[in-house]
Amino acid sequence: MREGEARAGNARVVQPQVVVVLYRRDDGGIVSTHYFAAAAGVELPGPEELEAAAFAQAASDGLGDKGALAAIHVRPEQIERGKAYRIDPKTGALEEAKPGAAEAEADPVPNWGTTYEDN
Repeated sequence: MREGEARAGNARVVQPQVVVVLYRRDDGGIVSTHYFAAAAGVELPGPEELEAAAFAQAASDGLGDKGALAAIHVRPEQIERGKAYRIDPKTGALEEAKPGAAEAEADPVPNWGTTYEDN
């Protein structure tokens, strides 16, 4: 098995390798989170292409125009399930949202995943 893979019974499960987080430039509120993975033997596209895919999906979903949004790339293990996050607009760093913050009270944002496979 290669890095980023796990087993579920006899099947190999591809684990996310890169996360692109899109957020509002003005307040750091996260609008969408995009998980990317590649099957064994397939390389992920470069960071610019992954970011473009994330922005295209967000635009398709009506989540905001690219001029009002920014992106950061993080490792999947930096995001813990059940926790609320925001981006510090000054530093561009992912940080846990403080309890009671608007981001923590908002409805959960859908996570979009893309797996690249050799077809």
